[in-house]
Amino acid sequence: MPSAALSSPNGSKPPIVARTTWGNSTLLAWDQRAANGETTDATWLPEPAEIARPSLITIHHTATPNDALTSDWAARVRSIWSYHTISNGWGDIGYHYLIDPNGVIYAGRLNGVRDNGTVIDGAHAYGYNRANIGISMMGTFTEVAPTAAAQNALNSLIAWIAPTYHITPNTTAYYAYKNVILNTIVGHRDIGNTTCPGGVLYSLLPGIRVTAANNNGTPPVDRWIDSVTAKATTIYPDDTAEFTIKVRNNYTDGTAISGAAFSFATPDTGYTFNQDECWAKRNDSGVTLFDKPAITTNANQRVRVMAGYSSWDSTYANVATKCPTTSTVNHPWRWSIGSSPLALGETRSVIGRVRFTTIGTYTVYFGVVKDWVGYPDSPCIAGNSSGACAIKPITIRVIARPTATLTPTPTATLNDAIRNRIVAATETMDSIYATSTVQSLAASQTIVADRLTTTAIRTQGLATRTKTTTATNTATATPIPLMQSVIALKGATQTVIAALTATTVANRIAIATQQQAQRNAALQTAIAKNTATAARKQFLLSATPFTKQTQTAFVATQRSDNTTATAEIVNHSATRTLTASHTKTVSPTRTATRTTTNTRTRTATRTITNTRTSTRTQTVSPTAVAVIVPTTVATITLGGDVTQLVSNQQYLFAITGNDIANPMLESVAMASFTRQTPLAIDGLSANLMQINHTDANQLVVVGRFTWNTIFVQRFDTSVTPARETGFWTMASQVIPSALVVSGRYIYLTITQTIPNSPVTQTALVTIANDAWIHELAPRIVLPGPVSVMHNSDSGEFGLLIAGMAANNKGYLMAGRIQNGRLLVGTPLAVPLRINQIVTQPRVIGLTPQNMFFTSNGTSVVQYQLDIATQRFTLLSTQAVANVQITLLTNPTQLIAVTNRPPWQVLIYDVLTRGINVRGTSVIAPDQPTHLTALGQWLIWNNNSTLYRAQLDR
Repeated sequence: MPSAALSSPNGSKPPIVARTTWGNSTLLAWDQRAANGETTDATWLPEPAEIARPSLITIHHTATPNDALTSDWAARVRSIWSYHTISNGWGDIGYHYLIDPNGVIYAGRLNGVRDNGTVIDGAHAYGYNRANIGISMMGTFTEVAPTAAAQNALNSLIAWIAPTYHITPNTTAYYAYKNVILNTIVGHRDIGNTTCPGGVLYSLLPGIRVTAANNNGTPPVDRWIDSVTAKATTIYPDDTAEFTIKVRNNYTDGTAISGAAFSFATPDTGYTFNQDECWAKRNDSGVTLFDKPAITTNANQRVRVMAGYSSWDSTYANVATKCPTTSTVNHPWRWSIGSSPLALGETRSVIGRVRFTTIGTYTVYFGVVKDWVGYPDSPCIAGNSSGACAIKPITIRVIARPTATLTPTPTATLNDAIRNRIVAATETMDSIYATSTVQSLAASQTIVADRLTTTAIRTQGLATRTKTTTATNTATATPIPLMQSVIALKGATQTVIAALTATTVANRIAIATQQQAQRNAALQTAIAKNTATAARKQFLLSATPFTKQTQTAFVATQRSDNTTATAEIVNHSATRTLTASHTKTVSPTRTATRTTTNTRTRTATRTITNTRTSTRTQTVSPTAVAVIVPTTVATITLGGDVTQLVSNQQYLFAITGNDIANPMLESVAMASFTRQTPLAIDGLSANLMQINHTDANQLVVVGRFTWNTIFVQRFDTSVTPARETGFWTMASQVIPSALVVSGRYIYLTITQTIPNSPVTQTALVTIANDAWIHELAPRIVLPGPVSVMHNSDSGEFGLLIAGMAANNKGYLMAGRIQNGRLLVGTPLAVPLRINQIVTQPRVIGLTPQNMFFTSNGTSVVQYQLDIATQRFTLLSTQAVANVQITLLTNPTQLIAVTNRPPWQVLIYDVLTRGINVRGTSVIAPDQPTHLTALGQWLIWNNNSTLYRAQLDR
């Protein structure tokens, strides 16, 4: 039988044993009758409604004996087919695929997974068979794990299924058939009252999901909705919010989509829902207006747009006439995309309307759904506070109607509004200056003309003269349309103008002074950089044998110490001293002469005492394994020293330049490791930078706009150069110490002095990350200055915060968004201030957990956070002197950079409890400033030079 135990290329179809190969004559005869359309007790022909595009993969075990690898596994598959088909009367085998311990994959249900992108309902998960691919590992895995060959085959099978059938791995999606949110790869026990697929195999599922995600690359983001806009985002009670949702058909096989599979007496396209009504509302006759169709119809072809907000179900669901359903997954409103088909790649604008009745602020989310199946191909963010698929948010503000005529006050939203006001004011001031200049010039011309006339008269000796006025200086009130704006802005902008002017003048003087020197030094600088880069590469190549020698000596010393310690334990009450000296001298020249001197001295002393001493010291030591490949080192020089460094799947982003002016955003393409066009940051300095945890194409930069103003600038990095999508400023003389960008929220921590008091206070500032960037009140007071803040769940709902409390002790605390509010837990006191945090979310059982590591520069501590209860569990502590740590996945490994020369990077294998050194490499003659890991690559920098090297894990 062909085996898939050896990894297939990602996305390629692994070898699968057909039913015609593993089946017997009885099975083949029934399969032929099915092909002829003849139904018997052992032949099941699915109805059209039982064929759908898959949105879920379920992992099982067959609960059969774990026999020897040489067993007849094809016969085992036939016996399972007979049990399902004949004994249970299911009409065919329940699974779509089976995998034996040799890594052989068997096709299960007849035509169960079809070439047109659809699957036939299986019989493997009661109540959840619709659009669900069942894969069963042959054996019982309650106490043991499947063989490595079987696991490799499973990974290869999922690596092909996921991209081919539009299933995004390692994420959650709305499973419309049961109105629940599930991971796209689940164990049978997640959806059934069973212990299947066995405790050991079930514990492997998080790793299987991560492997699947790595095999399939970056998942698509919001693929079925191009954009959502609102006609107005601030309305009054009983006003209607009108949304325009642009839907795109992203099926890659050419399948057209439409809403033609249904019709309603009242058209739902553009329908206006009241705020408290849902798609299941009833008319005066008690008929549900926009209900799901019967499951036996072609419901899988009905596509609709969904919308809603986080707390809708808890407020309005299960009301007899308005929404007689217990849950809409917080997406109560649905509108059809229209009855005419939507071709591949074609877009269509769908109109949806909601009449809001209650004053408040509502963040509305959208999604595309197929009734009874789920989202066609959109990764969703799970969580009761966000709805089924938290994408494309738009904030609607319902405010009280004014009781008197008021002059509307303009609201500054984006930086363009601020800039336009300053430009308008400047133009007005220039106009005033120009008018004054013209008037002064005219007056001067008149005076000169008068003086010339007087001189001429006197020269001719005339007794009288006639004064001829050639110009009239008449003071005229010139209306200046923007004068009032100038006067209003004058006081507010004096400080800004003075600071910017001083900075500009200083910069120009400095540039003028240094320009010639820079031209003269350009050639020498380039030569020096090339020489330095070559020297660093040579250093890396030459450092490897030195590293191995150092590690080998370290291991030998450690083994000797362990031997001595063991001897002391065995001797109990005796003390034995063993001194061994071995000297080996090898001539460094390549000659045939070799001198070896061996000296060995053995001294044994035994002293009888009444005291028993037992000492055991265990030290984890690195092995002689180089963890990077020196020959793969590549370098690139940026326009200035790197002050911030982050990465997504495609690009490295760096802030370069000094901390007083002209910061630049630089990007480097990872595939080619080439520098892209730099982009100027709109501020005096850029101090913090981070990628959005839920949108890899969104980058946020924080810095100083003026001496008493900070800014938040947002970029779309899916285009080159990056495009600004938002700008916000806040009065502050202090730069934030930490930044996290998670979905709809931007978090900053600022420590400021309380006015008229020497006391300082640290606050967490929450900023809405939507089209209109603005602060969300209230701020949260923290125990002390924050040194690091980190996202705790790779979504938008959790934070880890660490810093120094008033008692000079470190603290660690967790926060989580619930019902739209960020709630923080009780701080955990730690001995020293935490400088870094790296995390890896995971699921233990059905409980969301977070394994994370902290560093205070001298040690690394491993914790586990229960996301539901916000409780910390300390797992292990390891003495690791470092300047930086980062975390790798698949397998989980920790990287640390030593805090003293020679500058080394160490990789630690991280177990459930414990940190064990795998190996180390010397990476630089100077201390690396920043370090990050991306896939197989390790990236670090020294000053303005970036290095990339392949990891050997």
